[in-house]
Amino acid sequence: MKADEIRFHCADCGAEVAADPELWRCPCGGPFELAEGQVYEPSNPVGLGEGNTPLVSAGFDGRKLLLKSDHQNPTGSYKDRGAGNMIAWLRERGVVAIAEDSSGNAGCAVAAYGAAAGMQVKIFTPASNSPGKTAQMRAYGAEVERVAGPRVESFNALLREVEAGKLVYASHNWNPLFIRGLESAALEILEQLGRVPGWVFSPCGFGTIYLGLARGFLNAKKAGLIDRVPRVVGVQAAVCAPVLAAYQAGREEAEPLADPGETVAEGIAASAPIRSAAVLEACRTTNGRIVGVREEEILKAHADLARAGFYVEKTSAVVLAGFRGMAAEIPAGDDAVLFLTGHGLKAGGE
Repeated sequence: MKADEIRFHCADCGAEVAADPELWRCPCGGPFELAEGQVYEPSNPVGLGEGNTPLVSAGFDGRKLLLKSDHQNPTGSYKDRGAGNMIAWLRERGVVAIAEDSSGNAGCAVAAYGAAAGMQVKIFTPASNSPGKTAQMRAYGAEVERVAGPRVESFNALLREVEAGKLVYASHNWNPLFIRGLESAALEILEQLGRVPGWVFSPCGFGTIYLGLARGFLNAKKAGLIDRVPRVVGVQAAVCAPVLAAYQAGREEAEPLADPGETVAEGIAASAPIRSAAVLEACRTTNGRIVGVREEEILKAHADLARAGFYVEKTSAVVLAGFRGMAAEIPAGDDAVLFLTGHGLKAGGE
């Protein structure tokens, strides 16, 4: 399907529209999804060698686990899978100047793939962000504006510039083509393992990688490639866990947190996730779980992963902490895949 033939529908009001790079959310305020039957294949891909990351077996606490090492992507995170797909579509639609708000990894990916596409890129990021990520964004040629205050202030600063008509919003959270690009990770796990795993653990902040994995498995089942899907577990930092609160209360959507706590897992510090309804639906459909982990559990998991040879961000380490909290419920014979999202080298002094 050509870039100008793509259609979006609103997850909130159901309106269907022709996909327009400048229409980054529905007029009702809801997030867009790809309309039914929409499949985008770039005629001029923007690729840096993303994907095909290793699936490695490693032992923890006497259990053999499988680690999907997506921190080995070109910019050091899984976000490359989505950035390449979204940037290719934007370029085919004639976009030459873009903006993104990010706590780090998405900004690095958008900066890199934007550079590869010959675009002007501006990233709005929290002033508290890891210096290594800021340096990486700037190395790709992006303009970086560091914004004081909580994560939402980066979005507010970006919104003022986008609404002034200066830049097109290339969002890893709002653009459904970004999420569609993440589905490739699920297909790789199936191919590399040669069977359907019992469980897949994913960090869960705004929920993009959780959705990418869950939808990838569900679409594989719909296509007849597999006869069941794994149980997909989303792991949140307990001090900033709106999706967990909604899951435990049986709600269909998360309520924004008025006063979230600070977490070492900066990449999932999302107090108002815009796709929480979709995440909770995917959780129910895969018979998955949403769990929370404490800061001390994250730090121990981070250290233990490093001692096993996996140097990742603390955000990535939540998956091992999440597995440990559920280990007694998971039969020893079940395959459990831990999805590692970001490389430790870019976190700068962790």
